[in-house]
Amino acid sequence: MKESKRLQDLQQLPQVIEHDILLRLPAKSLIRFKLVTKEWCCLISSEDFVKTHLKWVNEIEDIRCAQLAISTYKKNSLSLYTMDCDSSNRDLVKIDFEGYCHGRVKLVGSCNGLLLVYVPSNGLFLCNPSIREYKKIEFRTNHPNIIGGLGYDSTNKAYKAVITGNYIITGSGSRGDNNWTCEFSTTYVKIYNLKSDSWSEIDDFPYTFFHCEIPSMVNEAPHWVVLRGRDYRPITYVIIYLDLVNEKFKEVPLPDCLLKDNSKRFELGVLRGCLCISYKCDIDSYFEIWSMREYGVKESWTKLFVLTQPYISLRPLCFTRNYDEVIMHVNDDKLVMFNLKGNTKRVLAFHPVDGDSLYPMGVVTYVESLIFPEAQEGREAKGKTK
Repeated sequence: MKESKRLQDLQQLPQVIEHDILLRLPAKSLIRFKLVTKEWCCLISSEDFVKTHLKWVNEIEDIRCAQLAISTYKKNSLSLYTMDCDSSNRDLVKIDFEGYCHGRVKLVGSCNGLLLVYVPSNGLFLCNPSIREYKKIEFRTNHPNIIGGLGYDSTNKAYKAVITGNYIITGSGSRGDNNWTCEFSTTYVKIYNLKSDSWSEIDDFPYTFFHCEIPSMVNEAPHWVVLRGRDYRPITYVIIYLDLVNEKFKEVPLPDCLLKDNSKRFELGVLRGCLCISYKCDIDSYFEIWSMREYGVKESWTKLFVLTQPYISLRPLCFTRNYDEVIMHVNDDKLVMFNLKGNTKRVLAFHPVDGDSLYPMGVVTYVESLIFPEAQEGREAKGKTK
């Protein structure tokens, strides 16, 4: 009754004020409000409204990103959930869609509220958990541990997914009476353009991914920590990102603390909209977290805080509402909330309906948006999550 009264009051406001209020509502609420009137449905579904709403959401979430998508491990299966970090109980909400159901699922990347997930038995999917819509992307590979990312090409107004993996090539020959065979691995990089529904390929990739990490999103582009070169010698860790306009990989300058020893491994993350790194300083097990305050400017790297913890790796994910707590993905298998003022920590335990504990294997932050996982001209091929 109260909600009905609020809707009536909202509808009686001047159109400009009404429009401004709607823009500030969460995506899930706006989906419900599309059913109120035909005018609201047309407004909320319009391309201009969706883009303006995304801009407002990103401005808020540059400070704090409270939504996490989590792929969890339990009994030889991987499932996909979402969690609101600012919720008091932090319940997990399971994401199901026709192509996934109860199969294994791997989180690949996120951008502007869209999640890129890989289901080995059924291919790639682009989904928006806030509006419960998805699109299947035709892609097959025999390699289950693909690495990739998702970003937005603002020049061409196209979302693009990047997928990398390895081909095993077998060669054979003979010399005199001796026959020989050999195998070697080569890296492929493929880019999918959502707008044109087409794939392209990058021929030269002079880097090596050393583990299947999920990229960090800054300026709508995916960023990774990789090894420069292909033979692992000398070991040199660098940050790269995919320039989605030119479809070329470029490097981000490192802070001096890492340039002194570029064989030191570090983790990548995003805090308050800025690219961050976390690295273990020495055998005493303390981590320094640095932030690039001005993107692309080496001199803008600034130390944020130090954590003394006996972990192997810490990946920064997000601050909570008051900014005095930060959530980290620890050792690739748990989420830990650190209180920076009280110098305390607690592990976030996940207990779904069946009561079994889950282990967070892959985690990405995302915003709640109205972005449809389909090119504007291709909406008739849409799917819906359950």
